[in-house]
Amino acid sequence: MTRAAPQRTQDFDAKLAAARTHDVAGRGKKAEALYRQILKKDARHPGALYALGLMARKGGNAERAVQLLSKAAAAAPDDAAIQCDLGNALKALGRADEALVHHRRMVELCPASPEALSNLGTTCAKAGHVDEALDHLRRAVALDPANAEIQYNLGNVLLSAGNFEDAAEAFTRTTAISPAHVRAHANMGVAHKELGRLGDAEKSFRVALGLVPGGPSAIDGGRLAGRMDGL
Repeated sequence: MTRAAPQRTQDFDAKLAAARTHDVAGRGKKAEALYRQILKKDARHPGALYALGLMARKGGNAERAVQLLSKAAAAAPDDAAIQCDLGNALKALGRADEALVHHRRMVELCPASPEALSNLGTTCAKAGHVDEALDHLRRAVALDPANAEIQYNLGNVLLSAGNFEDAAEAFTRTTAISPAHVRAHANMGVAHKELGRLGDAEKSFRVALGLVPGGPSAIDGGRLAGRMDGL
């Protein structure tokens, strides 16, 4: 028995590595077959469950993704990546309160991770906990001020909270880091418009329009053009 267990682990590791190679190469069916072979021998194998959960989410089967990722989290409760992706899957289904449980656990496991704090912050905002969301996002920004997406997430929560001045500043920082960030330019325009700075709003919207493939004729471009009404 003592010899069988290490051999079994090696077999699982080999199959998992081969499945991941297929997955990365776009050979999803071959990858799935190998993951399922692992689960036939160990129904609680967290690596196989996690991988199948990610495949289900990528394939648009959100409910199945949550089922698989929940099993993976139960089998490996201290795996931050699983907690993160389970929370994201739940959040995508509009189940923000459930997502919070897993994103809080993720931050417990990785308290100094700016990405984890940012993720928790956006989930808190979805669940209606705006003050807590801002606390987590500001901590994330302090840890990684050069991360454009974290700055953008902070700006979005500030914007939804009606703090237009601070939101505009966050979007300004976002675009300084990532000049082609279309959504940041667009949302900066919204913040300026709410503050009555119509010239700045128009400038931001025009920059955003210039970055949208297809310009005003594209779907996103048309939406941006609509935001310029009244300027």
